[in-house]
Amino acid sequence: MADSNKPLDLKNIDAGDFIKELMKQKITVMKIVIFVVSAVLIGGLVSNFFKVKTNSQNEMAMLQEKLAVIERYKESKDKFNTFLTSLPKNIEENNLVNVLSDFAVQNNVEVLSFSGVRSQSFAYYDVYTVEMNIRVDSFKAAVVLIKAIEGSSSALRLDSFSISGIESGSMSIKLMISTIRTKS
Repeated sequence: MADSNKPLDLKNIDAGDFIKELMKQKITVMKIVIFVVSAVLIGGLVSNFFKVKTNSQNEMAMLQEKLAVIERYKESKDKFNTFLTSLPKNIEENNLVNVLSDFAVQNNVEVLSFSGVRSQSFAYYDVYTVEMNIRVDSFKAAVVLIKAIEGSSSALRLDSFSISGIESGSMSIKLMISTIRTKS
């Protein structure tokens, strides 16, 4: 390796001569070592950067999905609350007879009797039913009362209607009326 103009014969390289030649050019060797070490460090840093970037992007995507779920939950909750406020007013079990009596008085209908309030409980609501026996002078008076009850802002419905008797120009009618009370 004494002559630097001769082509390098890779089959006949003498390791000792090669090391002696390298020792003569310490600055070049140091530059090569620094370059190799720097390349390895930069490669490791770049690799680590891309791993951190990928993990951060995955976490960000997961957080965005969770945020979307939370937004859908809030939207659903708002719609549910709007729905609940749009429902007719609940009538408590012990107030049902009083409410129906008020409707009868407002529509000039005579109340003969009320049966006890029967209740049925379901998962999300309770149903209270009462039998109301009335006397009216005309069928039209009964229809007006029924329309008033069903058209009220309270949760009332007519379950059944039957004429139980007709005497001297008046009718006795049995009404089964229910109210629904939602559970919180």
